[in-house]
Amino acid sequence: SRERPLVHRRADFSICQRLWSLFRPMFNHDFRVMFSTRFLMQMGILTVQEYMRFFLKDAIQDFTLFGYVVASSAQQAVCVMFVPMLIGGLGSACISGVYSDRTGKRKMVVYVSGGVMMVACVLFSLIRSYTLVMIAAFIFGCGFGAFSVIEWAMATDLLPNPEEYAKDMGIWSLALIMPQVVAGTVAGYILDYFNDLAPKIQLGYSMIFLVAVLFFGVGTYYVKKIQSVT
Repeated sequence: SRERPLVHRRADFSICQRLWSLFRPMFNHDFRVMFSTRFLMQMGILTVQEYMRFFLKDAIQDFTLFGYVVASSAQQAVCVMFVPMLIGGLGSACISGVYSDRTGKRKMVVYVSGGVMMVACVLFSLIRSYTLVMIAAFIFGCGFGAFSVIEWAMATDLLPNPEEYAKDMGIWSLALIMPQVVAGTVAGYILDYFNDLAPKIQLGYSMIFLVAVLFFGVGTYYVKKIQSVT
């Protein structure tokens, strides 16, 4: 005979209890730190992403790669730039995932990947050559790929309530969404202010990349506050 499926009926909750459940995960120390870390790192990622096309258009202009013109516009140049970034991201994601599973050292991967993205952003702030931009893009992709894989793994490890994993994961994902509203505006003000001070050297772009370094640095450091993940 067929086995009867287990029917689990959860207790009914009031509207106030349901609303409270949305805030409850933030009272868990590790979840709160993980949320803050992802928010800061995503602020850095979007600060770079949102203005890369304008950086190429205003500060680079010549899209020559090793002596060959590979793009005629900033839009095309961004698409070409994604190639080394994706290659770096794919490789680092696979390597860091295997390393983390075998050693259990998730924090170490975050430290390294955050540092790699910081190095890439420092390069972006200094260079005005498309060839060097492609190299920096590859470096950034290596950091981004490793960080993305391990951050999701850490999120699943740190969800506080086994009966509310889906809801808590949705709350954690707000750390990915909220920077989409904030990062572009903040970077835009910084860009305009510093470009007005030094328009010839496009100082504003250098400053927003350095602001991204700050976001990555604080977010990476804050990971050490997580207690239940090594």
